[in-house]
Amino acid sequence: MAELSNFEFLKEHDPVFIQLAFAAEQSFSADPNTTLIKLRQLGEAFAQDMAARCGIEFDEKTSQADLLIKLYREIRLDPNILLRPYLNKVVVADSDGVCITEIIPLSGGENLNNRYLFFWLKHPAFLAYVNKVGYGVNMPRLGTKDGNAAPFVLAPIAEQQQIAAKLDELLAQVDTLKIRLDTIPKILKRFRQPVLVSAVSGRLTENWRKIEMLNNWLETKIGQVAIVSTGKSPIRSEAAYWENGIVPWLTIAATGKEFCYKAEQFLTEFAVNNAL
Repeated sequence: MAELSNFEFLKEHDPVFIQLAFAAEQSFSADPNTTLIKLRQLGEAFAQDMAARCGIEFDEKTSQADLLIKLYREIRLDPNILLRPYLNKVVVADSDGVCITEIIPLSGGENLNNRYLFFWLKHPAFLAYVNKVGYGVNMPRLGTKDGNAAPFVLAPIAEQQQIAAKLDELLAQVDTLKIRLDTIPKILKRFRQPVLVSAVSGRLTENWRKIEMLNNWLETKIGQVAIVSTGKSPIRSEAAYWENGIVPWLTIAATGKEFCYKAEQFLTEFAVNNAL
């Protein structure tokens, strides 16, 4: 039975990918150096696969560095970059100046308010367009030709100014609200501590107990009222312990949540009876 891996998604692409990734994963704790070697080999396999798909020639004498240079040169489809849409970064300069070639300056002229243009370049409709026609895989980009053909809604200049001013006002309010919302967890945390102290000390339900004529709390030991036990984690490489499991298995990650309603992993009954 094959062992489970975090790289199962690579199977559909190339068996070599999953073999190298799995080997790196398995060696991580016992032999980190082997993990680094396997990851290096995996990167080389990725580059060679991409080169083969793009029709780029290489052989066993071609170094990884040379192959990456070839890929960079061949896959660059358009040297004239309008923007990188995946970054969704647009800025309005507050003074004249110069910029690197990776940034393309735009000026609205007399009939286009720069703030209005700024908001349109961040509009979902514009971003959907550039994501559709953009080039590249790792660093998507929009060519000048497609940039000039991008959709645009032009309002009268007076209305553009009103729209831009209103958006500035509303977004400033949003930023203020966000700052206030960010402080709420801290306030709740300060409030939670005294509530917990009152709850576990009995003060929180003291009046209720008097009404219900219940006995006072009893100070005792956890071991006298609960079963405290420990064990060991079943081996991950043993498929019989994990495959088609039905017994909920909680990891240390569950303690980072305020409440845990369900398990993300499951053991088999065989593991419960033989591995814990």
